[in-house]
Amino acid sequence: MKTKNKLVELETQAAASGEAGARWLAVMYRVRKEMGLTQPKFAAVIGMSKDAVVSWETGRNEISANSALRMSARLGRNIFDGTLAPVTVAELVDRPACGRSSRPACPGSFAGRWSSPVNSKFRCGGTG
Repeated sequence: MKTKNKLVELETQAAASGEAGARWLAVMYRVRKEMGLTQPKFAAVIGMSKDAVVSWETGRNEISANSALRMSARLGRNIFDGTLAPVTVAELVDRPACGRSSRPACPGSFAGRWSSPVNSKFRCGGTG
């Protein structure tokens, strides 16, 4: 029951705030629980440290766009968009870098900037 309450709390906060970091946290937590993984095992799956996962779940740090994209790529689920739909690395790379769905609003993309989901920085290449 504790897990369900925590998930409801995170999803409520995400909806109320409208912030990407809150949405990513709620989605990440849901995925981790659906997979039945502990924080250390989930961290290994997404290629991040246990401390990072713990700091996100305790609210000490927010998930960055870089980390959300990296989780999406490693899990093959679109944590970045908050939909949990299956997604490929190619689909993640060929999108506006600011995360907007409309290319005219943001002509930049991750293509050519994402050599590794580990060390990349994702910045909007457009004016939006």
